[in-house]
Parts: sequence; C-alpha cells; structure tokens
Amino acid sequence: MEQSRSTRCEVHTKLTSLLSGFAGAGISSGIVILWKYYYWARPENNRIKIRGGIEMGYNIIQDPLVNRRSKEKFKPIGVLVHETAMPGATAKNIRDYFERTEREVMSHFSVDWGSIIQMVPTDEIAWHAGWTANHRYLGVELCRPYERDPQKFNEVWEKGVWLFAYLLADVLKINKVTEDNLISHYDAAVRFKDTTHTDPIGYFKEYGKTVGDFRRDVQNQINNINGGKNRMSIVIPYSVPDIGAAQVLASNIKAAVLDWALVSAEDDVYQVGGPRNSKPQKPCKSFKVISGSNRLETVEEVCKFIRQSK
Repeated sequence: MEQSRSTRCEVHTKLTSLLSGFAGAGISSGIVILWKYYYWARPENNRIKIRGGIEMGYNIIQDPLVNRRSKEKFKPIGVLVHETAMPGATAKNIRDYFERTEREVMSHFSVDWGSIIQMVPTDEIAWHAGWTANHRYLGVELCRPYERDPQKFNEVWEKGVWLFAYLLADVLKINKVTEDNLISHYDAAVRFKDTTHTDPIGYFKEYGKTVGDFRRDVQNQINNINGGKNRMSIVIPYSVPDIGAAQVLASNIKAAVLDWALVSAEDDVYQVGGPRNSKPQKPCKSFKVISGSNRLETVEEVCKFIRQSK
C-alpha cells in the first residue's frame, strides 16, 4: 500500500503541474511551475523519495556492467559485506575495474563516501565471494579511504547501513538481521571454504568497528523504517502558484507532495500557502500552515521554516 501511495504522489504532482499550471497560472507561470517540478524531481536535486516502506535517503546510481555479467538469475537469501582493499578507490573506480578486468569478479553494489552505485540487478548472480555465497547473497563493496580518514569512513558506514537495510527490508522482505542473512566475506570463507578472504574485518577494526556493530546498526535502521512506515510527512500546496515552494519544502524535510485525498490519520501535514488560520480537511497527526500575505512572503516563510528545522 505504501508503494501505491508513492506512485499516486508522483502522478498527482505531475498532473497538477501539467494541467493546472497552464490553466490556472498562465503560460509563463505554468512553464515556471513545470521547471520547478522537473528540477526537484530529478534525483541529483531531490534525493528523498518514498519507496515501499523505506525512505530513500540516498541516490542509488544505476551504472550496470556491460561485459562482466553472469546473466544468471537467482533468489538471494541475504547480503554480504566486502571491503575493496583498494585504498582511495571510489565506487565509480570499483565499477570501472570490474568492467575492464579479465578476472571473473564483480559485486552488485559499491559504496564510497559520496555515492552508491548499482552494477548488477538484485535478481542476477554476481561473482564476489565464491560459488556458494555467489548463489545465495547479494554483494556490496565498501570503499576504503586512501589514508585513515574517520569522516570518510563514517560516511561509507552510514551509506552502507542504509543500503543494507534497504536491501534486506524492501528488496528481500527480511526484517530480522541475523548472522545468516547479513554476513561478511570472512564469514563466507569460513563457512563455505570457497575463498580465503577476511574482509572487512581489518577495515572495520581500524576504526573500532566490527561486523556485529554493522549488523546492529542495520537492524536499528530497519526498526526505524518499520516503526514509521505508516506515517508520512506530507506537504500540500494551497494553490497552483504554491507548488514550487511546496516542492522546495518537501525536498528539505524529507516529505512527499500529496493532496488531502491521500492523507491518513498518522501523517504530519504541512500546508504551503493559503490562510494562516486554515484547518485540516481531514484527521491527521499534526497540521501546520506555512504562508504569507502574498506569494513572495510565502516563499520567505518556507525558507525561514527550513532554516529553523536544520
């Protein structure tokens, strides 16, 4: 049901921009509204989307391998964490290495301090941890900074935790993290005897972390997802000219732009524009009006609210 709300969110916003923009605001204003919609809908400008039960806090860049693919379908039972062992190599560097190497090696994802790249579909085998693990687990490479860099490591860790939670909870429909569905390359080597790798044990240890810590953080992320999956933050533009400001607000507070028809009693609702004494049109968890006496003042009020929310 959450995914259908996401789809309706996108359709509603697009139709409002396309149909109401030109009719209600004139040709020039309509063009501005369309530009604002497509600008904030682009992943690089608005990275927050609602997908299934998980908040999409990071972009997953689709950059599939062309030459180095198994093309063999499978149903993974979990996710396996790797370390690249290539200090300074970015997620893109790892992807390009897999593309050009003569070795039969690849992973599904690579994660660095700035991006997440998907190279292989989640229903296709990748060669990353030996025959047995390859046929059971998705593989994720966590990049290593060139030199010791706690800030970059923390960014990789946070993105990795988020990605594993997403893959387990949303893709594989697994909500309980165990030593069987989230394993390291070292775990696979010990259990299946197909390789002798020990990653990412040493990498994590360098920063005072363990695979157990990683599992715990992934479980906490999944718990947060499940605890809030029926509750959304929703921004509702009062009128067509308020759509641009509503999109800006939504992108900053991790909200969806919807209309009242899609609001539930568990949602937090922000109305952009309209009378400041407006009342909610249906029951909701909370309701706040962000508005000014004219369009410019409304934009200023939105900016002020965003600054205060940081």
